[in-house]
This record gives sequence, C-alpha cells and structure tokens, in this order.
Amino acid sequence: MSNYSQLEDSKRWSLLDQFMEQYLKTDDRVSMYRSYEYLLKQVQPIDLFHVSMYHNDTNLSVDDIRENAGRFVNLFYHGLTAYQWNREISSLMILLLEENQKIKDRLELLKKALDPRLIASKYEALIAFFESMVELEKKFIKMQNILFPVLEVLVPSKTPFKVLWSIHDDLNHMRQNILKHLQSASLNWDVLKVEIGEYYYQLYALMQKEELIIFPIASEKISIKQWSEMEVSAQSIGYAFLNINKQHSFVEQSFIKEGIIHTTSGDLTFEQFELIMGHLPISLTYVDEFDQVRYFNQTKHRHFPRTPQVIGRLVKDCHPEKSVHIVEKIIREFKSGNRQEAVFWINFKNAILLITYYPIKDSFGHYKGVLEVTQDITSIKKIQGEKRLLDWE
Repeated sequence: MSNYSQLEDSKRWSLLDQFMEQYLKTDDRVSMYRSYEYLLKQVQPIDLFHVSMYHNDTNLSVDDIRENAGRFVNLFYHGLTAYQWNREISSLMILLLEENQKIKDRLELLKKALDPRLIASKYEALIAFFESMVELEKKFIKMQNILFPVLEVLVPSKTPFKVLWSIHDDLNHMRQNILKHLQSASLNWDVLKVEIGEYYYQLYALMQKEELIIFPIASEKISIKQWSEMEVSAQSIGYAFLNINKQHSFVEQSFIKEGIIHTTSGDLTFEQFELIMGHLPISLTYVDEFDQVRYFNQTKHRHFPRTPQVIGRLVKDCHPEKSVHIVEKIIREFKSGNRQEAVFWINFKNAILLITYYPIKDSFGHYKGVLEVTQDITSIKKIQGEKRLLDWE
C-alpha cells in the first residue's frame, strides 16, 4: 500500500471507496482490514463526506447506509480519534461537548440500573429516567435546525446529515416505546433489557459520530461570525441537562431594503408577507407598548372583524365598557412581568374559539406590546390518537 500521508485527496477517497465496497462483499474481513490498515488509521473526518457511499446521488437508502455506518466508523476509529481539531473554536462548541458529556453521565447511571440483579427493583427509576430523556429534543433540534443547515452548504454531501436525523427520530420512538413497555401491565423484563440496551447503544454511538466526524468538520468549516449567530439561535432552544444563563443577544437588526424585508430568520417581499399573514389559520392583532392598535392580519379565519380605522386607536376604546377593566388588567400584568399569557375560550357561532394574549418583549426583556391570537379549535378538539400517513385519494 502506498504511503497514505503522501496521497492527494482524490486518490485517498478512491482508495476508501475501494475498501468500503470490497469490505461489504468479502468473507475474510480480517484480512481485508489488515491489507488496508495503514490507510484506515489515517482517515480524516471530511473523508466521510467524499466517499461514494455517502454521496448525494448514492443508490443506497438512508436505512442501507445506517446498517453499515456504525461498522465503518469503528473501522476508521483510530484515524478519527488521532485527528487533531480545535474543541474550543467557540463557546457554542464547548457547550455542545459539555451537553454530550452530561448525556454520557446519565447513560452511565442507566447502565448500572441494567444490572440483572437490580433491574426489577428499578422500575420507578427507569420510568423517571426515560421521561427525563425528553430533554434530548433540545440537542436534536439544535443539530437539525442550526448545525446541519450551516454545514450542508460547506461540505460536498448532505447524506450523512440525513442518516443522523433518522437516528434522532428512532431514538425518540425508542424512548416512547420503552416508556409504554414500562407502564404496561404485561411487562417483560427480558424484552425490556434488550430495548434499553439498544437505546443506550444508539445514543452513545450518535454522540461518537458527532465528536469524531461532525464537530471536527464544523470546527474547520464554520466561520467565527457563523458560530456567533448559531450560539444566539442555540440560546433560544437550550441544552439538554445544562442550565445556561441566557445572555442578551446582539444580533443584526432586521431592515427593509429595495422592497425586501430582511430579518434574522429570513427575507420576504411585502407581497409574500401579506400572503402569509392572510393565509394563517389564526387571526392576530398587535397592540404596541403605548396601548395603541398597530396591526391586524386580514384572514378568512377572522371571527371578530377589524378595519383600518382602528389602527392607532387606544385598545381600551376598542372594547365595551364592561370588559375594559379586564383588558387593562391584562396589559398591567404583562407590563409588570407578573404574567406571560392570558387564555380564554368561548362558544361563538357554532365554533369553539381559543383566544390567547401574549406580552411582546425585545431581547432585553423590555415590554413592547401585546399580541392577541384567536383560533378556531372546534376540529382540533375532536382529534384522537395519531395521524402519520397522507390519506389523499
């Protein structure tokens, strides 16, 4: 085998393609590994985004790739662990690693509970453990909505991210199934141990893939400005099993230029903004910090009419005298910070309406008004069970 460290990238990826294809076909995998051992010990994280198996146009399904992904990560383990990268590239990276460590610590507690001599006596503790693991949603959301979207445009393939996302989904389903099993009258400890063991393995392996592949690549590809923006977004989501004091976020302010509304969460034309507001299945009314009506969306779902003539009017003048004191109390409590919502539901013309008021605050916590949200929940109240499949004819 040629000296791997002297190979150009394209040649290195070609050899890895060759190895991965042959490895899955051979009956003598030990010999195959030994013949490529020097190469495998030099694998770098970015290589996993260049090999054919993980290309965007791969013929393999996500499930097919997942079936062998763990095996290849183990085969590349020595090279990946030897790779040097900056674990302190940003405070967000430090927090992501701390979050993973907290999860690993909890998994170690779970492993102790799986002692065959103790598991039957750990029933309540296991329920509490798996109920608490809903915290993982914070981790998954940050990966899916912050880190993955940024990295997708910086690396040659999106396929590895699809694989990781599918693992997130499976872990959520596994947790729910384990809880159902724990709460079942026909509890089978032998089956349960297998389910819990699989959950442990999948979650630990997920974090291993992050720390051996995803995080090292992120440390090299993502700019300092992007790290700062990502950290602001992460603050709004939070971290699993980490209590982080939220700091004021100094993000780029929204602005309007050449007819485009530019915001930190996307850009819209005025037409697009009006179309979105008009098609929402809820009606909105915004009252500013001076108690004046400033905006309402004109949607077909609106039950209480609004006209342009109310804009600029004091909100107390928009209600009958008998209910003004309620409006004023809500606003007073919102301004003081004592309350974060006011909720009502009423029967109105054969519909059940949910009416909720929310205080609007800026990033410093300063009161900027109140938002009224009205929604017809008649059909929502009839929903039972789940619907996961499209039933269009």
